Amino acid sequence: TLDDDAQCIRVELLLIDGNIDTAVDIVKHLLNAPNITSDFILNIIDICADYKLFSDLFLSIISAINNIESQQQLPILRDFISILEELSETEMQAQIIEKILDKEPYSLPDWIKAIETYILLSDLPKALDAIEYALVIDATNSEVLFYKAYCIANQGNEKEAISLLEDNNIKKDENIYMLLATCYANMNEYAKSIDILEDMLKTYSHNSRSLYLMAHNIYNLYHDNDNVIDLLKKSLE
Repeated sequence: TLDDDAQCIRVELLLIDGNIDTAVDIVKHLLNAPNITSDFILNIIDICADYKLFSDLFLSIISAINNIESQQQLPILRDFISILEELSETEMQAQIIEKILDKEPYSLPDWIKAIETYILLSDLPKALDAIEYALVIDATNSEVLFYKAYCIANQGNEKEAISLLEDNNIKKDENIYMLLATCYANMNEYAKSIDILEDMLKTYSHNSRSLYLMAHNIYNLYHDNDNVIDLLKKSLE
């Protein structure tokens, strides 16, 4: 019987030769072994990342993780989600972060990771649910409150989003400036949006988003086409 390292080499050789289906079948069989080790699972995760095999083996990997000792599962899940994040496998990330939270329900960083993942998936109801759990842990966390305002604004409740940010006296960073300016622009309060963007420039330099939004505001408020075209050109740059 080949040891774990030899099995991984065997699988990689098959993949190099283009025998994808055979390699996948072998890995599924190996992941189903009763004496599976955490190191072997991590090696398989790395191989899946290198050869883009997660769509074929994701469920088998999850099943294998469920079959190892409980205290070994969380470190593997954390390594797994980091790899999935690098590969922008967002839907799989969501499944892994949910498993992590089952084991660490009071971990604020993991709830924030869940919020970010759901927002990337445009699943605002799930993001808002995760936000409420996170606020139970820390009701004043500025990052979580920003995400709540972002989700509320994207559901069309700009006034509520603005009140949330202002009532909690959240220190303005670049993202908060942009969210406030966008909310006011969406409410057709273009002058207020311009004021916020100009205040933002005292600390943060122009970026493509702020230049585009400034052009949008100036067009709607002043119809100054020359200025708008100049701002849009700078935004494209």
